Amino acid sequence: MKTEKLLKTGEMGPLIAKYAVPGAVGLVFFSLQSVIDGIIVGRLIGTDALAGVSIAAPAYAVLTSAAIVVSIGTQAQMGISLGRRDYAKTKSALKTGLMAVAAFSALFCAIILAFPSATAKMLGADGALEPYCASYIEGMTPFVVPAACFYFFDYALKALGRPRLAMGIMVGSVLMNAALSVLFVAEFGMGTFGVGAATGISLLAGGAAAGFAVLRRTRRAKKFQGKTGRFSFRLLGRILYNGSSEGVSEMAMGITLFLFNITLLKYAGDDGVAAFAVINYVIFLGTSIILGVSDGVIPVISFNHGAGLWDRVCLAAKIAIKSNFIIGCVFLAVLWFGGDAIISLFLDGSEGKVAEIAVMGAKIMGFAFLLNGFNILSSSLFTAIDNAKLSLIIAFLRGFAFIAAGIAVLPEFFGVAGIFMTVPIAELLTAAIAAMLLKREALKRRPLIAA
Repeated sequence: MKTEKLLKTGEMGPLIAKYAVPGAVGLVFFSLQSVIDGIIVGRLIGTDALAGVSIAAPAYAVLTSAAIVVSIGTQAQMGISLGRRDYAKTKSALKTGLMAVAAFSALFCAIILAFPSATAKMLGADGALEPYCASYIEGMTPFVVPAACFYFFDYALKALGRPRLAMGIMVGSVLMNAALSVLFVAEFGMGTFGVGAATGISLLAGGAAAGFAVLRRTRRAKKFQGKTGRFSFRLLGRILYNGSSEGVSEMAMGITLFLFNITLLKYAGDDGVAAFAVINYVIFLGTSIILGVSDGVIPVISFNHGAGLWDRVCLAAKIAIKSNFIIGCVFLAVLWFGGDAIISLFLDGSEGKVAEIAVMGAKIMGFAFLLNGFNILSSSLFTAIDNAKLSLIIAFLRGFAFIAAGIAVLPEFFGVAGIFMTVPIAELLTAAIAAMLLKREALKRRPLIAA
């Protein structure tokens, strides 16, 4: 009840900070998991092993995407139900989402474990890379069910008003992963199997801790006592529909990465692709923070939407948009005035051409930070108020449609610079449409506020 009172009447600035800061930190650490694996494999095993692990990544991206779709959809449904004081539906959403995640990940695990070598070959690993890829798959795959459940419980904890606990568990899991990976590879000589197992064990531990916290929260809170949740196909449909924009974003990311790479190969060769990889590392941190802020405020917006407090929904959105804009300005300044120094961390002195392209590309793509916080928050807002259609439109436009159109047209006129210009232009066009959709939603809600 204390959490509900805070969400309904608490001062919005500190409330947003309570949810958004842990969300941003947690997402950054979650994303760093793959970076840590890459550093350990590349330095302690070798480049072939690094390539083998990288080839395995798309398979797990499918699992992660599905888990995030269900998790965010469930989080939104839980928040809305809590705002309406419908605690039975809150538990039903929790049970429905968890069963869906567990069932999908178990099926995924069975298929991959039955054919690890065939899976490695299907993903493109052959020759020297296949054993490294297959070994990583064998080490990681037995843990995919608890890993998927960990993602789910992380979002559920935030919906239940425990964002800091969720952040702490996520940070602890990532640090455990780093320690176990070094131990398994450097001390025990377990190779890529050890890297996969280390990641799996750390996710298992995080999932167990987060799952226990969710169970304890739902059993001890008086509002949930006597309320029995049940699996509902209808509710599952709402969950999947509501989280669909996140799935589109994940899939679009992979497709646009492919489009960028083949276009850069055409216009700038291997140097262009290498430069783009470096830029992605640099931009990765800022985008993760903005995503963390946007996803972090979903419980606040969902609850107040469910409670019918549209004025608080608007206030939360305004504060989050301003926060994202400030973060974006900071990272734009960093890329413009410190891009050379940052990019040099990834390259040695012999890579002059790559560094030149990377610095140019980072400065151009940096302008996307002025608007991507608004676009990402707009998509999260529509997810939070159970309007997946508009969230899906924004995610599709900024993640795929405008990017694909820009890559097809701009390089013909501006060369390599045109490829990088695609991203800020896509954000600008998306922002215009998102602003129109938000204004229309606000006008539709205005009579409710007056009433």
